[in-house]
Amino acid sequence: MGADAVEKLDEFSCAALLQQRLYDPAILPSLEAYVDSQCAEQLYDLECNLAVLKLYQFHPEKSKAGVVAKILAKALMNLPGTDYLLCTYLLPERSWEESELAAVAAVAAQLEVCAFRSVWKLLEPLSSLLHQIPGFESALREFVLDTMQITYQVICFPPTHPFLPYVAPHLSHISHFQSCFVPGDP
Repeated sequence: MGADAVEKLDEFSCAALLQQRLYDPAILPSLEAYVDSQCAEQLYDLECNLAVLKLYQFHPEKSKAGVVAKILAKALMNLPGTDYLLCTYLLPERSWEESELAAVAAVAAQLEVCAFRSVWKLLEPLSSLLHQIPGFESALREFVLDTMQITYQVICFPPTHPFLPYVAPHLSHISHFQSCFVPGDP
C-alpha cells in the first residue's frame, strides 16, 4: 500500500490487515475509510472500530473526533450490547471535550437511564453526524421498544401521550412490537 493509497476494506480484509499490522499507524486511513463505509452501507465491525480507537490511543496526534463519533454512534446502534462501553474505555478523558463526542455521550447517558423522551431532543445537535449513519434512529427506536416490551406486559397510551409521536409511526415497520402497545387511557 503506497503512502497515498487507501486500501478498500471489508470485514475479512480488515481482520487480515489487523492480524498483520495491528499497531501500525499507516493503516489508519484504510481503517477510517472502512468506518465511513460501515456507516454508509449499514455494516458493523466492532473489532475494526476498536482497533481504530486503540491506534488513536497510541497516536493521539492522528485522532479524528468525527471518526470517533461515528464509531460511538455505531456502537450505540448495537444496544443493549456493551459495545458502546468498550469503545468509551479506549477514549482518553480529553476527548470528551469535543462537542460531538459530548453530545453522543449525553444520548448514551439518557438511554442508559431509560429517559427516552429526552433522547430525541438530544439528537438534534447530532443531525449532521446522523445523516451519515442511516438507520441510527431506527436502531434507537428498536432498543426503546425492546426495553419497554421487556419491562411491561401491556402499555396503555392515551392518544395524546407525548411518547407516541416518536414511536407510533414506526410500529407498523416493527411488527413484533405491535402487540405490546394498546391505545387508550391507562
